Amino acid sequence: MHKPSAINLEPRGYSPQAGQAFYSSLLERVNKVPGVQAAGAARVTVLSGVSRTLGVSVDGQPIRPDLSNAIPVRANTVSDRYLATMGIPVIRGRGFESTDRPDSPRVAIISRSLADRLWPGAEAIGRTLVSSTGSAEVIGIVPDTVYLRATERDPRPIFYTPLRQNCESGVSLHIRTDGDPLAILPAVRQDRPRARCAGCRGKVASTRGRLRAVPW
Repeated sequence: MHKPSAINLEPRGYSPQAGQAFYSSLLERVNKVPGVQAAGAARVTVLSGVSRTLGVSVDGQPIRPDLSNAIPVRANTVSDRYLATMGIPVIRGRGFESTDRPDSPRVAIISRSLADRLWPGAEAIGRTLVSSTGSAEVIGIVPDTVYLRATERDPRPIFYTPLRQNCESGVSLHIRTDGDPLAILPAVRQDRPRARCAGCRGKVASTRGRLRAVPW
């Protein structure tokens, strides 16, 4: 079965530069493990019941202290191959790449509903997304997907920022495998002296009468 799983990583004590090197090395190695179709990393794990919400400016101006020009939007920090791992296509523009480094222009990928909300009837690619964490150029558009729970009927808008530009702790490794995701744990544990691997556990979620396995 082709299915994504998540393993919690906690590179405690690393500087931002060392943390970036840790994630890059781990992802490069895991993507080469037999049985792994794709691997990526994310700050928030989908369908975990947990989400991250930030304010996004609706007029392109810095967010006011009273938040009168902002709307609440879900946000996630992810690695280059995260969207491919989760089966989320980029419908316009491009995904994150290795060239999206800390010293390069800040970029973001947004959901279709967020693009329609901020720039109705206009092209969002190339626009500037202003959030409570700063500004970034919109480089890609993705479909709206369930995020908090599998039973969501109207998923809220979301934007993604690249892990290479926003090194964070508490990141989870997401892996799409051909078989048992536990089989790749030895590869993950090989050189992670300060990372905590919580393992994988399965969850069955009911979505509109269908059952689907959601290991996390």
